[in-house]
Amino acid sequence: MDSSSSQVRHAAAEALAEAMIRGYSETGVAEGAPVSSKASRRFSKKPPKRTGTQASMVADEDELPTSRPGSPAPGGKRTQDLALSLTEILKVLSTQYAKMPTSNKARAAIGVCYGKVLRKLGEKTVETNYLRILENLTIDLLGQPNIANNRYRLLISRRIVDTILQDIVGQKILGESGQTSAAKSIINDILKNYPQALTERPEPSKSTLIAALGAVASLINNLGSAANNFAESCRDGLLQVLQHPSYSVQVHASACMKAFVLACPQQLLPCLSVCMNSLSRELSLLTSGRNSPRRCVGFAHGLAATLSASPARPLHGSVDINSRVLTMATNLLKSSGQSELRVSSTQIQVAWILIGGLMSLGPNFVKIHLSQLLLLWKNALPKPLSKDNTAHRSFLEASFLTHVRECALGSILSFLQFNNRLLTVDVSKRIATMLQNTSAFLRTLPSKKITDDVAQRLTPALQLHDLDMMVQRRVLQCYIKLVNLSPAGGSEALLQSNLLTIAISLFADPENYSANSLSASIANAAATFETVWDVGDNSGFGITGLISGFKIKGLPGQQDNLIEGTPVETDTPEEAIDRLLLSP
Repeated sequence: MDSSSSQVRHAAAEALAEAMIRGYSETGVAEGAPVSSKASRRFSKKPPKRTGTQASMVADEDELPTSRPGSPAPGGKRTQDLALSLTEILKVLSTQYAKMPTSNKARAAIGVCYGKVLRKLGEKTVETNYLRILENLTIDLLGQPNIANNRYRLLISRRIVDTILQDIVGQKILGESGQTSAAKSIINDILKNYPQALTERPEPSKSTLIAALGAVASLINNLGSAANNFAESCRDGLLQVLQHPSYSVQVHASACMKAFVLACPQQLLPCLSVCMNSLSRELSLLTSGRNSPRRCVGFAHGLAATLSASPARPLHGSVDINSRVLTMATNLLKSSGQSELRVSSTQIQVAWILIGGLMSLGPNFVKIHLSQLLLLWKNALPKPLSKDNTAHRSFLEASFLTHVRECALGSILSFLQFNNRLLTVDVSKRIATMLQNTSAFLRTLPSKKITDDVAQRLTPALQLHDLDMMVQRRVLQCYIKLVNLSPAGGSEALLQSNLLTIAISLFADPENYSANSLSASIANAAATFETVWDVGDNSGFGITGLISGFKIKGLPGQQDNLIEGTPVETDTPEEAIDRLLLSP
């Protein structure tokens, strides 16, 4: 399974899957093998719960009188020596996957083996044990410290789990009734357990929620309007999960919410109303000391994602709600100057998230408010002050100003993505000027962008260096859109900008590559270096993401016929898992 050849890995996965299926038994005892009277009494009972399996078996062994087990009849034939229940099969695979010496190639092969085992088990068995499979993949696999504590291993494992649950189980194995049953099981047994309401039903972990939300979104896309069978419970479950403190969970819940209202458009208005009311309630509690900032951002993401579904379902949208959302966003921006710094940062972030969601409504809505939006963007991205005025700025203030620019640029990027028809020469020049102002502001930031004082950070997890990189990323993303979408006259402003300087300095700046990231990973992996396409640390040894092996991604505006020899992409889940080894 550790072979560099994908064909060899697939063959090994097929052999292991076949061996496990040959020994599979629903009860976990060998079929046809002689069973002692003591074992027959034990297996005739109901199987104990998973959490206490070993302890209860030991107790049974101690209570039974010691006696010699019955001998098999002379000439008795053992038809099968190996017997594995589904839980044991999944445990074998997840344990081997999570071991530290297991390489990424072997992990990809084990992911392929998971898919082959589940296909061989068949639809009925997978449907019956769907939650057990999901629990194994999220708790026994993603929850292992060797996986969870390494960022690259966690991300690649999450992609493998998504491929197994969504592409193999959700699309290839389960039929419509099985998909409906699986979606209901996830909603009732996982999503509705957050936040924890009953002590006997523990709160699902972050990894479990992320995988479950991705699986529900995929199942809803497959079912389409048949998802109306569980629409009410799905809506309630998603609205509960939106308040999770993890950004990843919030984004996955928002994406699932959008898929849900696209499949069940009758739920569009109820979801918008509940998100707006919940957001208003949490905004009023920002100064109460609760975890309201995270909840505000979660409900804002959910509201923006739901709004973005309105153009696809125009008969079920509401012009009144769109106007109310814009009014809420502008009022937050106006009142943020009267609040404490951290409260103000949350208000500004929520406002720009909502405006970014409104941009997806398209030119018919945006053109009415374009002059107002340009004024808001200009106020958020002004010309930087002189160095004398920035010298006395504290670390926290610099983080706040950087955060404000990152949020505003996110809404500009959304505007460029959905409203290229409104991109006139004048609008292009204005946006290019704002991007230049932002780049000039970044040059005024202090040279030291890392502090150990948590009180001087805007959020405990983000340093000023992280916010700086996030703003630079947004600036380059906006420039990419402008270069490809701006009209002929608008390109002059881009030629006069410092785009090339920004790009080169970003790559060449040694401060961007700290000693504990890229250089250390290359130094540690130098002895095992095999190929420039080998990725094992989420950085890789490659220089560009446009080329990956024999696959070439064309530049924007490039003619397709200029790229020759690019093989056709395969869409099989196994090939998708193998491609993860070539991408950071």
